Amino acid sequence: GATVPGAPRLLTNRLVVTGAAVALLVAGALAVAVITRREAVTPGVVRFQLSPPQGTELYLATRAAVSFALSPDGSRIAFVARKPEEAINRLYTRRTDQLEGVVLPGTEGAMSPFFSPDGRSIGFVTSEGAIRRVGVDGGPVSTITAASARTESAPSWGDDDAVVFMSADYLLRRVSSTGGRSQLVGDSLPSATPEAQFGFFAGSVYPSALPGGRSFIVTRCEPGLIQGGGTC
Repeated sequence: GATVPGAPRLLTNRLVVTGAAVALLVAGALAVAVITRREAVTPGVVRFQLSPPQGTELYLATRAAVSFALSPDGSRIAFVARKPEEAINRLYTRRTDQLEGVVLPGTEGAMSPFFSPDGRSIGFVTSEGAIRRVGVDGGPVSTITAASARTESAPSWGDDDAVVFMSADYLLRRVSSTGGRSQLVGDSLPSATPEAQFGFFAGSVYPSALPGGRSFIVTRCEPGLIQGGGTC
């Protein structure tokens, strides 16, 4: 049969063009993967101001009290505020990308908020010393324990779904987040002293659960904190 001059050259050129296109596609995919990976492992920095909703004021009972908490992923904050004319604490929450918080119904008397490890629930201590929980978007409020907890010491919710808190007798106790009887933590850290009778929050303990739920650390504040002379 007849041959067409230049056909091999045309085929070679097509192969070169096709090979170059594949190389570009592979290089582009690798670049996207690298950029995506960098974005996934590089934490962002969020700066914001915490202002109470209109008509309310942030509540801080004493210098030792904890009145706000940040969710584990840093996307939401819970805080305690009140209307001056009512003098009733309530729990509020807002996302860090929003400007104003919303009240969580049923949280009257709230103090010392803390988040669950998954950030879906918020626990708090009532002014009577009970520990309760509520969803971050509201809903039913349930009691974790009615035991008398120190209102100025925020409990800590661990990965094992247990809540560690300081009881009214200055001992560390733990209880399931779904409720039940609380138990003493090890030998605990008895720290009640005569100064406690005079409102010095002697030896107040602030627990913080560590990842894994097997351990926690505590910050212990010495007598005189609310007068400004104590140390932690």
